[in-house]
Amino acid sequence: MSTNLLTTVSTTNRYPPHLGDLLDRVATEQIPLTATYQGQVFVAMVPIKDAELFEEIEDHIDSAYIEEARQEEGSIPWEQVKKELGL
Repeated sequence: MSTNLLTTVSTTNRYPPHLGDLLDRVATEQIPLTATYQGQVFVAMVPIKDAELFEEIEDHIDSAYIEEARQEEGSIPWEQVKKELGL
């Protein structure tokens, strides 16, 4: 069962909500919001705390991949790669 945590605002009518109103809603209600145009999501807005959390999660995932790569046999030291690429 999928739960959609995003609030969607449709901008298919002639007078779409003003961007400032949407940003105020994201900031004051601390909720992510998507806007659609012609049935397609074209922008997502999230509170900064959520964006920072996404970046933190990405950093942890990247760190795990880096550590995993370091443990692989036959990995090439970065200094050797730079030398071979002329960097």
